[in-house]
Amino acid sequence: MIKQLVNAPPLLIKLIEEEYSDVPTIQTVIIGADLEPFNTIFPGKLGAFIPETSTVIIDLAQCMRNMHWMDKGMAFVANVWCNIIDTVFHEGAHARQMMNENIDFSEDTWDSQCDILDNEAEQESLEKMIDWFDLNNRTPHLSELGWVGQEIHRLFNHLYSSAPDEISAIVSEAAVADVGELGQDVAGDHDRLAHLAELFE
Repeated sequence: MIKQLVNAPPLLIKLIEEEYSDVPTIQTVIIGADLEPFNTIFPGKLGAFIPETSTVIIDLAQCMRNMHWMDKGMAFVANVWCNIIDTVFHEGAHARQMMNENIDFSEDTWDSQCDILDNEAEQESLEKMIDWFDLNNRTPHLSELGWVGQEIHRLFNHLYSSAPDEISAIVSEAAVADVGELGQDVAGDHDRLAHLAELFE
C-alpha cells in the first residue's frame, strides 16, 4: 500500500511498485514532505525502512534539501531525482537484507553489522540507479514530478524575482523555463554515477 501525503511523481509510484513487488518485508510506503515525527527521530534522513511495521518512509522535502549529488557535480534537478530514487533503492535493499536468514540482527552483533549492511545497501542502490539512467537517460520533466516539480518551480520563480539581473547574466528566462518543459539530459550525470560505482569496486 502506498500512502501519498503529498502528490508523488508518477514515475516514483511506478518505481516503488516495480521495486517492492517481490519484497514481503515491505507492506506500506509513506511518501510525504517534512514528515513528523520522522524528522525528529531521524533528522536529515531522506527515508527509512522500519522493520517493526514493514514500512518505508520517503520524505520528498528532505530529498530536495540534500545536496549530496550536487557536491559531485550534478545539476539541481538531477540531484533531487537521484535523491528520490536512491532512497527507494536503498531502503529496498535494507528490506531485502531482513529476508536474509544468514544475517544476524541480534543486539549483540548490531553495532558491527550496521555499517556493513549500510555499505551493501549503498552499493546495491548505486548499481540500480545506474541501470535506471541507462534505461531512461534523463531526469523527469518538472511537470512529471508532482509536488516536487511544483516546489522547484516555486524556487526558480523566487530566485528569479529576487535577483533577475544576476540570474539573467547566467541564463535567460526562457532557458529557465526549458528546464521544466524539457527535463534535463543526464548523460554527464550518468558518467558520474558510473565513476562513483567504480569507487566501490
